[in-house]
Amino acid sequence: MKVFTHYTKLGSTSDGIRWRTILKFGNSWEVKGSVVMKNPGAANFKRPDHAAINSPEELKQLSVFDDGELRADWYEFSSDPTMECIGRLFSEYYAAKGEQLEGVIQIFNLFYLREANLITALNKVSQLNLANIVDYDVQHLTFPVYLGFADLAWHKTYGVVARKFFNAAKKLGALYLNDDFKKNAFIHPLYLMMYGKNKEKCIRAKYQFFQNTPTPVVSQKLIDDAAIESIVKINNNAIMMKITTAINEQFPLVKGEEKNHRYIFDDIIELTVTDKEQGFVGFRHLKNGKCYYNYTNQDAPNEYLYRDILSDYGFDTEKNIGNNVWLARKAFEEYGSDEQDVTRNILEELKNLRNRFNHMKIVGNNNNHMNR
Repeated sequence: MKVFTHYTKLGSTSDGIRWRTILKFGNSWEVKGSVVMKNPGAANFKRPDHAAINSPEELKQLSVFDDGELRADWYEFSSDPTMECIGRLFSEYYAAKGEQLEGVIQIFNLFYLREANLITALNKVSQLNLANIVDYDVQHLTFPVYLGFADLAWHKTYGVVARKFFNAAKKLGALYLNDDFKKNAFIHPLYLMMYGKNKEKCIRAKYQFFQNTPTPVVSQKLIDDAAIESIVKINNNAIMMKITTAINEQFPLVKGEEKNHRYIFDDIIELTVTDKEQGFVGFRHLKNGKCYYNYTNQDAPNEYLYRDILSDYGFDTEKNIGNNVWLARKAFEEYGSDEQDVTRNILEELKNLRNRFNHMKIVGNNNNHMNR
């Protein structure tokens, strides 16, 4: 798989606008489908010198994906886990039809600021006419279309853009989508193909897409086998102790909450690792005075931004979890089927999340400085 994209750096920060990303499989340049997600992920330049593509043959083929108005250099990027999941999704789609994936999958987004939070995106997108980018992208969707923008579908600003893509996909014949926009899950490819791949809801969502119907034929054996594969044979207390031992030197404990294994993850939220309720990793805001936030009645700092990132990693971010005092939770069983896998995957995920959250803060601080 090769990744090609336009990219424009924004000022002196590490942020940039990445748009019109395509994934190329094999030798063909035929467009074989489209996927619509939230914003560009962590993929970066393939070449260390960040040089633009200068191959006449490649540029000739890539020019087909330009709108003729907003032109920019093309770059080859490395792939990221989400792109790999997209590749697997469409490979399975075509395999179900007895074909091999050979060609281009277009990636479209609801907004185009790479590795950024929503507030910063709203303030910075004025550097490019993104309204024109979105309009062009909506017009150039190619069937089959997978919509995977998850909970950003309900955002007051980006929900409008999501509906544009939804309406266009329906016109192209995406019958797997419920006619009622609100009744669709729009599961992110990362969860569909990785973190939740053995969940019945993900299996059914995948076959809805494959069979292009909201009521797919899925064998019970397939669902049962996936459930068996996902059964976790672990000691939750042992997992908790291994994780807490590993992170004791990385994160300070919340004062008075040492026995509950609660850590200060950053200056706004805390991390909990517990063997209660079958074991889970949880995040919530640090106490507001003497009490935790009740997310039903209170607005917590950057609440939506944290939920947006955590949902990409398969965390349950519904407000009603744990009496509305949890920002997000994820069960140990979501990380693997044995103690070694669960421990390794949790530690790796915490490292990735810390980087994402730190980047979110850096972007926010740079943006505040720019607006002073």
